[in-house]
Amino acid sequence: MDREHIFGARVAVCLCCGKKFLYYHEGTPQKRCPICTDQKQARPSIVQKRELLNYYDGVEIVSLPSKWEHMPPKGVRDDSFFKMTIKGSQYGADWLGRIDIFASEPFKKEDVISIREMEVKHEIKIKKKTRQTMKYGTVEIEEEFPVTTAENDVESIIRSRRYLRFERSEEFQTSHMVYATAYTKITLKGLGRQFRAVVEDETCIASWTIYGGVRSGRAHTTGVLAIVSPDHPLIITKTGDIQGEERYE
Repeated sequence: MDREHIFGARVAVCLCCGKKFLYYHEGTPQKRCPICTDQKQARPSIVQKRELLNYYDGVEIVSLPSKWEHMPPKGVRDDSFFKMTIKGSQYGADWLGRIDIFASEPFKKEDVISIREMEVKHEIKIKKKTRQTMKYGTVEIEEEFPVTTAENDVESIIRSRRYLRFERSEEFQTSHMVYATAYTKITLKGLGRQFRAVVEDETCIASWTIYGGVRSGRAHTTGVLAIVSPDHPLIITKTGDIQGEERYE
């Protein structure tokens, strides 16, 4: 099999369709392209394209948003891996955003890693429905189905998702990875303690955010996973009854 290295990725030739493809994990070489793999395993969605968006190296972990979940191999030739998923829903019913992280091992504080930000495009099937909500009234939602579904009145679409891939790095530490939260509380008619926290992540090397709170909007939390350095800090500014500034670099 023809194999070479491109910016940390491996190039291989698919045993089924004969086309070249990129893969990024260590361990057992991948023998089929993502499309042929999904089709052979009859997975609910079929990968159409996987693209490297950004690459960061020499990042020392200071804090992570959650615990790792060990994912055993799904097939004889598959490798086990570790996964971490956080959603804005952990902070409230009115939420936005999710962050998916995959890793070859359960990295911890003080480990130095490289990070690949990936975008993958899947073919899935959806059925459109309407739903009544308290906040927005009547809204249109999309119910997802596997590409193999026998459900009627469904249509095929391509859906994009992004995720982060962690690998151990041999480079010297040049930046830090931190996870921080900013909590805001506003009381009815101005009674009781009130405070606001604003995230300033424009100067970070990179950042990914989630948001969640109560439907009334009186309390919400923003979670930020960021790559920072002294010249590219993450700043959380607090005003109201709780004042101050948190600086991560």
